[in-house]
Amino acid sequence: MTQAAITAFVAGGGKGRGEELARALSSGGARVAVRVLEECAAREISLAVIEAEESLGAIDALVYDASSPQAGESRMLLDVDEQEWDRVMNRDLKGFFLACKFALPYLMGRENPCIVLLTEGGAALRGCGPHRAAAVAGVGAFASRMAEELAIYGVRVRVAEASSGGASLQDIIQGVG
Repeated sequence: MTQAAITAFVAGGGKGRGEELARALSSGGARVAVRVLEECAAREISLAVIEAEESLGAIDALVYDASSPQAGESRMLLDVDEQEWDRVMNRDLKGFFLACKFALPYLMGRENPCIVLLTEGGAALRGCGPHRAAAVAGVGAFASRMAEELAIYGVRVRVAEASSGGASLQDIIQGVG
């Protein structure tokens, strides 16, 4: 499938690496729906996926950006309160779970469907808080398990590190197509 034939739903594509990827896909001819997720609640994500499918006509790829820490995020364990822990887990781990859950019915049966998770890794994790490290580990493990489960349906699952030394934008785009 050529990039021009791809339809992609990019969740979290309003900033950072997700925004870069959405723009690159679009400039290559792909049809792209971008959604910044505010609450990562089932209703919000379900509606976002439905709207993307309706506007694109189909969804070949789900791209989820869990790579951008929020401004003011704590870096030290003793500074992380329960509210901040929950916010990071909801946005990164629960948000990815829900986006996959609601996008899968649209992806399955497509010619070459894929899910791409943009996450942090390597040096970027050394400077983050423990809650972010836990979320990154969680989404990575979830994506790995999902890749095993979805392989029989032809759905590819790819984890791409957004940090320096991680996958290049071009590598990620080729993985989507």
